[in-house]
Amino acid sequence: MSENQEVLYDLKDKVATIALGLLRDEVLRHQVGEEARRDAVERFGARCVLKQYLALYDQVVGAGDRVDSGDAAPSGSTDDG
Repeated sequence: MSENQEVLYDLKDKVATIALGLLRDEVLRHQVGEEARRDAVERFGARCVLKQYLALYDQVVGAGDRVDSGDAAPSGSTDDG
């Protein structure tokens, strides 16, 4: 068995042990799930993605050309609903 195969085998064993532990422990499984959800929302939620789009827009167009999202209605719309 090569060194790479040994590493993969050890990794497979560790992943299986962790997965079995999560299957057996409902409290830990819930805790890990909640932490994963918080991480996903923080990294991929609408606010985060919007900030990334605005940063990209600023890079492409220029920071002085953008109106902050909460300061004005979109072009062509009115504030009277």
